[in-house]
Amino acid sequence: LFDDSGAAVAVIDGLMLRRVSREALGRGSVKPHLDWLYEVRWEAAPRPDADASVAKRHVLLCDDGGLGEKLARGLRSRGARVETLHGADGTGGLEPPADGDETHVVDLRGLDEVGGPDPLGVSVQSRILGRALELVQAITRRGTSTKLHLVTRGARSVGSEPLAGLALRSLWGFGPVVDAEFPELNCVRVDLDPVGDEPSVLRGYETPD
Repeated sequence: LFDDSGAAVAVIDGLMLRRVSREALGRGSVKPHLDWLYEVRWEAAPRPDADASVAKRHVLLCDDGGLGEKLARGLRSRGARVETLHGADGTGGLEPPADGDETHVVDLRGLDEVGGPDPLGVSVQSRILGRALELVQAITRRGTSTKLHLVTRGARSVGSEPLAGLALRSLWGFGPVVDAEFPELNCVRVDLDPVGDEPSVLRGYETPD
């Protein structure tokens, strides 16, 4: 074999052929890289007892659609202490509890981004992830026991249907980063059904896990 300048780059001294079976040839067609792939498989699980979460303190960063207020009413009706914060930047109201109780911080602000004209636009993603990052920073500065919940809608698919909440997919990528860097926050991602029954979703959130 010669390169473009005519210099020899390889010399074949000999060639040996060997008969192989059809089975041996079949083994060569195996694609081991297919074992590197995985798929998400959802399994139904019984709902745990919700009584353990009633006494905890909840801080809700509410959406404009009213779901946060519905959740607040449901929690208060069961004796929970609930504070609701409104506005895109509600982290300024995250004050440490005087009694030091564990606090559940629930961020529903991302729900307002569902259905926008440019879900993957730079401005939209900067707003979604920027607020989430500021929230994590505000929580860690408080220095108290806190559990973080990031609420999305239609950001995960359980079948072949298209994602209704494509803009919020980035929050599901942000969540594992929080888990890795701040495992003490026990970051929980809650994805709501785009057409689901909201009362049942609210009852599901009130469980400890």
